[in-house]
Amino acid sequence: FALLFLPVGAFGLGTWQVFRWREKLKIIDNLERKRHIPAVPIPQQLEELDNMEYQKIMARGFFDHQREIRLGPRTFVTNDDEKEDHFGKIKLSKPKKHEGKAGYQIITPFLCTDNGRRFLVNRGWVPNDKRLASSRPEGQIEEEVELECIVRKGDKSPLPNDPTNNMWAWREVPAMAKQGHCEPYIVDVCSSCDIPGGPIGGQTILTIYNRHVEYIITWYMLSAAGFAMIFFGSGKRRLKTLRFA
Repeated sequence: FALLFLPVGAFGLGTWQVFRWREKLKIIDNLERKRHIPAVPIPQQLEELDNMEYQKIMARGFFDHQREIRLGPRTFVTNDDEKEDHFGKIKLSKPKKHEGKAGYQIITPFLCTDNGRRFLVNRGWVPNDKRLASSRPEGQIEEEVELECIVRKGDKSPLPNDPTNNMWAWREVPAMAKQGHCEPYIVDVCSSCDIPGGPIGGQTILTIYNRHVEYIITWYMLSAAGFAMIFFGSGKRRLKTLRFA
């Protein structure tokens, strides 16, 4: 019976991967649906953003450039806006001019005049030589702007952030919001709202790998191989027993 552990266990893991594959298809379909929903006005209550990740919103307001945050280093996000399938990946959008270049994403507190709330806005990517606000004065617009954004949440990483020197390796939204004197919500600016001389928007990237079919095939093949070895092995033992009987 101990020999049955491998093929039975592999069969169980293969079946579990079938359920995971179906769940991933639902997630991809949901994100694809959100991708094509037109932008809606930002809610009056920011708490509603908790259930709106990856949805598009419209917001008007003013940037607080004095408290901008640098996130990086970050490679420029490039996407082909390709048609996804359920065995590949989904991406959200950007041209390839700066592909492969390192730089920083600029996150700036934003006073929204639609609801009077302050939250974080990821304005986009800048090359390394433009990481300081003083190197891109033309992009530090003081007038009210209207933005199309994608609702996001924070990240998790073992890397340490250094708020004292304004160096952030990952999006630790509560700490960033505290430094920016705003509420712990963050959105990414879409590329349609780029400001000349400022950061390049459209840096949202969503990649979902659905490789569960590969795992299903692998586990079921291991299971079949294990059962075959047991079957043929037991058959040989029976033949030997008959010969010496």
